[in-house]
Amino acid sequence: MAQKTLLQRLIRGFSVMAVLALVGIMLLACGEEEDVANGGNTGNGGGTPTVQPEATPTTPPASPTTNPDAIDHPTGADEVIVKIEFAGGFVMPQTLITRLPIFVLFGNGCYVVQGPMIEIYPPPALPNLQETCLSEEGVQEILAKAKAAGLLDGDAEYDNDMIADAATTVFTVTANGQTSTIRAYALEMDPGMGQSTMTEEQKEARAKLATFMQEMAGVESWIEPEMIVEEAHEYEIERMQVAVLPADSPSAPQIQDGLEAQTLEWPLESDLATFGTKYLTGEFNCDVVEGDDLATLLESLREANELTHWVSSDTATPGTGDEDAYLLFIRPLFPDEAPCADPVS
Repeated sequence: MAQKTLLQRLIRGFSVMAVLALVGIMLLACGEEEDVANGGNTGNGGGTPTVQPEATPTTPPASPTTNPDAIDHPTGADEVIVKIEFAGGFVMPQTLITRLPIFVLFGNGCYVVQGPMIEIYPPPALPNLQETCLSEEGVQEILAKAKAAGLLDGDAEYDNDMIADAATTVFTVTANGQTSTIRAYALEMDPGMGQSTMTEEQKEARAKLATFMQEMAGVESWIEPEMIVEEAHEYEIERMQVAVLPADSPSAPQIQDGLEAQTLEWPLESDLATFGTKYLTGEFNCDVVEGDDLATLLESLREANELTHWVSSDTATPGTGDEDAYLLFIRPLFPDEAPCADPVS
């Protein structure tokens, strides 16, 4: 009887241990499920999961506009990155006064070129300036071409002793902390003219400059469309340089025989006879027009041509004669340009 009682006690003991073991297994399983739900962290031996610190990247994430090979450049809307213009040449003074750059790229990514003009005589008074704005990637594409053309390597000059009285093409590029000015005389002439005295290096340099100039005259033909953030539109003129010359001056251009000069009234309060200050050869007077006066003048200029005769209302009446009339030689000023400055030479 005693043996049976002992046996019963052993069975009860093993049953309790089995139950406890089963409970432990169930608790362990529940803990593992909770760990999985918390991201698989097993913690440090307690019931609270351990939060792993985020890894610190060794390099910053790439930006869509960040390029390790990017060329540094000015970023202001009034700062020039690239400018191409003509200087000098055997031309009339009024041509020097009104001559505009071929291409100007500003720090905000907008570039300005001269658009096509209607073929009439006399030509319209206002030029057709067209502005297009590019993304930073587009600006870098232009700077890459400028670099390939040698325009980031410092100042340089390429002459052509076999041609006389031609203009000089001037390239000005500000990038990578320096401004480079490259001058190429008679670059727009036939490449074969006068090159017999040039070295191969000079010929190659001039060819690269000519190619770059052609590319900048038609950026929209090769730039990726997604790099254009603003399509070509009329450039908003904020300042206008106005040079005045008496219509009866020996230097005044003459209208073709059989045509009569258009006559318009000067729309501003200023008197054309005393307008501005002496300029260039001394025959011209020059001043800058801006603000409300510019808005008023632009309305009249849209109706005028390059040979329109202008008269002041307080000194003459339209059609009274050349002795009371004046010719205007206008030139829109870009943000980086000073009014009535000597033309680029």
